[in-house]
Amino acid sequence: SSGINAEWPLRPGTSNNKEHIFKVCKELYIIATRAIDLAKTSLVPLPEQDSQTLENIIKRQLSEVLPNLLKEAISVAAISPAESLQANLPIEKPLPARHTITIAKSPVNEDDTETTITNHEWTEVYRKDVKNSLKGVRVKDERVSNGTTVLSFTTEDDMKEAERALTQKCKSVKVNSKSVEPKKLDPKLTISDIHLDFDSKEKILDELLEKNTGMKDANVKVVYYDIKEKFAVIQLPIEAREVIRKCGDYIYLGLQRHRVYDRLRLCVDTTA
Repeated sequence: SSGINAEWPLRPGTSNNKEHIFKVCKELYIIATRAIDLAKTSLVPLPEQDSQTLENIIKRQLSEVLPNLLKEAISVAAISPAESLQANLPIEKPLPARHTITIAKSPVNEDDTETTITNHEWTEVYRKDVKNSLKGVRVKDERVSNGTTVLSFTTEDDMKEAERALTQKCKSVKVNSKSVEPKKLDPKLTISDIHLDFDSKEKILDELLEKNTGMKDANVKVVYYDIKEKFAVIQLPIEAREVIRKCGDYIYLGLQRHRVYDRLRLCVDTTA
């Protein structure tokens, strides 16, 4: 036991990196070979059968321990820095779908074409009937604009329940329900301190596509360029943004390397 290094055993509950695991394997091998040698050359000779039995026990135990350790070490080594960075990126929460019902007048005759509800009509006539029909139904908000009345709902179930209630109870109006998934917007980045050599958005775009990894075949756009303030805003696919992130958030433009910054869009979640 005097040859055992107290620092080498695997430590439960901690991160055992590749270097440490290989060190454990090496120490186990050294200890095993020493034990076998001692068994064969002991001052108190062991019977050949006992010596062979001890050697087999050590070999069997090593065969059960080492493969798992080596497997873990190899799996640790197989994770690249890029994969590690990708794994640590926050999971983007999808935006909720928008569920709405548009309310219009029920036509009295088949020839009636004017079915919009004015603001005055909604307030004085139709709103009360709609409200009474939707008792017990959760409505997120109502909007009346330019003769169009729209009710919004948090969930599709709420919308369908409201549609059934209005169809059955409120004969003075006709309804049209719709669920729309929000369009996912490509990220935008700000590039600052752009040299005056670049006098147009087109020149900036050409240089970006030529010099930067992941941009050449991507749908990159220069959406704004203020030559006086020396900054530009670019829009690009999420995949291209992740490539830039893995490059430390730097891009190359002209004779400079520029740090880029995300332009954040503030979203208010009204579904709570």
